[in-house]
Amino acid sequence: MPSLYVHDVARNGTDVDLVTTLLPILPNLVNLNNLCFIAWNSHPKVLLNLLHVASSLPCLSSLELRNVRFDGAPFQDILPRFNHLSSLVIMVGDTRQSNINYDKEAKETAEIIRTLAPKLVRFEVPGDLVTSDMLAAANWGQLRMLRFVNHAGNSIQLPPMPCLHTLEYHFSACNDLEVPSYLTSSYIYDALSPAILSTITSLTLSNACSGDGIILRLPESLEVLRVIALRDLDLASSFMAPAGSQWTQYHPLNEIDAFQWINAAGKLPRLAQLTLTLQNAPSPAVLNAIAFACPMLRRLEIEQGGFEANTSYSPHKLVTRRAIYNFQLVSIS
Repeated sequence: MPSLYVHDVARNGTDVDLVTTLLPILPNLVNLNNLCFIAWNSHPKVLLNLLHVASSLPCLSSLELRNVRFDGAPFQDILPRFNHLSSLVIMVGDTRQSNINYDKEAKETAEIIRTLAPKLVRFEVPGDLVTSDMLAAANWGQLRMLRFVNHAGNSIQLPPMPCLHTLEYHFSACNDLEVPSYLTSSYIYDALSPAILSTITSLTLSNACSGDGIILRLPESLEVLRVIALRDLDLASSFMAPAGSQWTQYHPLNEIDAFQWINAAGKLPRLAQLTLTLQNAPSPAVLNAIAFACPMLRRLEIEQGGFEANTSYSPHKLVTRRAIYNFQLVSIS
């Protein structure tokens, strides 16, 4: 798939003038399928001009807008012109500028979603921007993959999405210890309705807490289950967040939690892939439990949470065990 990734900051830290460097050549990229803008410093109107040109590209089906602010230009007037668009990615970054008009940005985001939703097959959106009302006002007749990123601002109720197969929560925890209040994962995942869960074959949950009720409601149709832990890289990630923002806590699984999820995974007859983020490197007991509970598993991924801060190796000697010979891929990091 021909792709183009556009940064407005060069590797040496200097700003890139996208109008003079990209605008003249963009109309000639007639075979381009995926276009990604990574905007650190560009004014929204600059991106608007580029999108206006990109909307005429005949093969463009995927658009990514990363670190973009939506309060300074009418994006909703341009994005509907992308006639072949089936995939949209929006990300706001860990830190945001202090002068953003959040009310205006919310209105702009709502209009973008309402306009583009009917044609989207894949949608990636920050929890910082989206609300239940925004999603409910749109028609999601073709959506197959939905991923929430950045942070969990509110509990999000999902409207009917009859074709949805893949649902991913990639919400990041905040590293700032001064954050006054945290969201529990139950507050997020309790909003998942039986109607939504009934169509899901792939589910990703981030920073799931002990005793989260979603563990008892996993649909038997699941083929992929990922229980991960994510956190912002920027230690001051909450400094420029909107007033009233709430955050999830970083929560890799301890061994007790891991056994609970392994037991739940063992009740999923179609499960072929399991991913777990653990507090520590997996013990032989954990690996044996996975092999026993999930004999049909073909892909296993285990990550040690906070591994970048650990200087010692696992206390367990990880050897190839007969119990996991049937796995096609085992990844432990």
